[in-house]
Amino acid sequence: LKSTASCLLPIASAHGAAILTAEGITGNDGYGEVTPHPVQERLAKFNGSQCGFCTPGMVMQLFSTLSQHDGGSALSQKDLEHCVNGNICRCTGYRPIIECAKSFAKDTNVKNDFDASCQVGPYDTKQDPPIVFPPESELQDGPWLRPRSVAEALTAVSQGAVPLAGGTAYGVYPELGVVGAQTVFVDLRGIEDEGFTKVQVNSGQIRIGAGVTWTSFVDQLGVLGADVPNPQPFSELAARCGSIAGAQVRNNATLGGNIAITRTKGFLSDWVPLLCSLAAKVHVV
Repeated sequence: LKSTASCLLPIASAHGAAILTAEGITGNDGYGEVTPHPVQERLAKFNGSQCGFCTPGMVMQLFSTLSQHDGGSALSQKDLEHCVNGNICRCTGYRPIIECAKSFAKDTNVKNDFDASCQVGPYDTKQDPPIVFPPESELQDGPWLRPRSVAEALTAVSQGAVPLAGGTAYGVYPELGVVGAQTVFVDLRGIEDEGFTKVQVNSGQIRIGAGVTWTSFVDQLGVLGADVPNPQPFSELAARCGSIAGAQVRNNATLGGNIAITRTKGFLSDWVPLLCSLAAKVHVV
């Protein structure tokens, strides 16, 4: 379960996905009345919603993080303080929102100055809604292709299709978006080749697939770093890459895409200078 920025997500790329919105995580009291999710209720009790414009995004970012970590039981206050770094609020000054986020941590010492009766600490994830995927189906022929292998993707590109992975470059370069584009796109998210989506360590070298997202990269570094004599380089790299952009972007943007827009658009990348300092090589197929 990952959060995403809906304004950057082409609707066709959500084919086959289970989609949850702020309305979809609410419950029912059994008498036809809607009950708020614990995240929604606590954000309101911490006075974390004023004009309300940013609230659905804050709720879903908190929910997507907490629901994957046992309601907060596996997270510290520091973890949750950075949870909403990709969300913008113009009313609260962030403090009530941050306090609400930290209140779910296992080690929380936060108190609610607005409502003394407000519970703090992790919530029971049994209150989360079930994740329901749509029936499996294939995309119909049209301007959106979703190959399952690198070979299929390369064939589509050779025939004039435009490759697209995370699609987050649209936020910086509108001309790279799909809206109004009179072209065929090839969605790289469906590629199943391990070399494209995995991080591998062989003979002391790290090999990173172009389709690895920032979030996946940080997660995989944590696993790989646990199996080497000196894990510090892995932890340093994870810390650096885990601070790039916000969670919604890191969940979709790919490391290969970052290199591509640096090469073609002159993007001021945080990643490419790091690769240069490590004398990294880029393998182009």
